[in-house]
Amino acid sequence: MNNYLSKKIKITSFLAIILVLYMHSGFSLAENYTLNNFIQNFISLNLGTMAVPFFFMTSGFLFFLKVNSFEIIQQKIKKRIKTLLIPYIIACTYFVLIFVLFQSIPQISNYINGDIISQLLNDNVFHSIKQVFWAVDNRISPFAYQLWFLRNLIIIIILTPIIHFFSKKINLLFPAILILVGFYLKLNNHSILASIFTSMFWFSIGSIISIHNVDLIKENALSKSLTFLFVIIFISYSVINSLYNFEYDLRY
Repeated sequence: MNNYLSKKIKITSFLAIILVLYMHSGFSLAENYTLNNFIQNFISLNLGTMAVPFFFMTSGFLFFLKVNSFEIIQQKIKKRIKTLLIPYIIACTYFVLIFVLFQSIPQISNYINGDIISQLLNDNVFHSIKQVFWAVDNRISPFAYQLWFLRNLIIIIILTPIIHFFSKKINLLFPAILILVGFYLKLNNHSILASIFTSMFWFSIGSIISIHNVDLIKENALSKSLTFLFVIIFISYSVINSLYNFEYDLRY
């Protein structure tokens, strides 16, 4: 990857980080104010979600950059154990320990939402582990809810040999299948699996760009059209979802 493309990704990543901040800035009580609620939904819950697909696509693109053998994929998976899996386990554990500590201090506990202690004490060991590292009941995320992205990415990295095979063999048909499966799972209330397949959909698009050596530097008519189409789709989705609340999230 040359210096120009690297700078492009860094600048776009910076803009995506800003969108993540917008995404987490919504105030749910704003539903009492119609115009305010629309603006917040449009920016926070819809337009801001553009960041998540971008980060998954970038992950897919960078993972398969200069990959020409199964051995390289194996090496990258092993490397991601150190850079993704171990930090994920530490972060999930740290979140719960800090939460439990704060709940144990009377002067602070009144300001803490939720009760992780009772949830863990009333559960068996395996269910507690599931809630800490996989997902809390009726949610797609673990106790450390911000880490759902990392959990999905870890699963996707494990599946990269399969993703590489299908991205190479059937090209754009592969992400099309993934998003249809994700939509089906969502309709049938398999929220966590739907989340993983939707994440894999975005990751696979980045993978295909990398595997098939799509030129991201040359500003031709095709690249401009695809960029324009991508932006139009997300803005249209944001407006329509803000008005009618379809409750289908492009992140998961």
